[in-house]
Amino acid sequence: MASSKSSKPKEIPVPEKLLREFCSRKIKVDTSTGEIFVGTLLEIEENMNLSLSGVRVTFLSGHTADMRCVFIKGSKIRCISLPKSAKELVKDLAMRQLMPRRGGRGRGGYRGGRGGSSGRGFGRKY
Repeated sequence: MASSKSSKPKEIPVPEKLLREFCSRKIKVDTSTGEIFVGTLLEIEENMNLSLSGVRVTFLSGHTADMRCVFIKGSKIRCISLPKSAKELVKDLAMRQLMPRRGGRGRGGYRGGRGGSSGRGFGRKY
């Protein structure tokens, strides 16, 4: 059996929610046909279709062209490169998810709630 090692680094899938944070920022999109699009992200759809503006396209032949607006079908996208600020943004989003949420009227508070024991044993009293 042949091992499927490739010289490319593994790509980490980028969730749509994260990409939405990069609307109106410059990104780089590699397509499965070998074209490279660099432009400002205007819109992203659920199926990863992208709209870019102010685009510079590099074709497989090496020629470049400037385009005002481009629509890229999600199934044709191979890789999306984000700006360096993406690393900090991912950390911020992760911290927001880990922070405890407050508010609401739950079924208990800091020391229990609806009576009964605290769940640490049977009838211990301190």
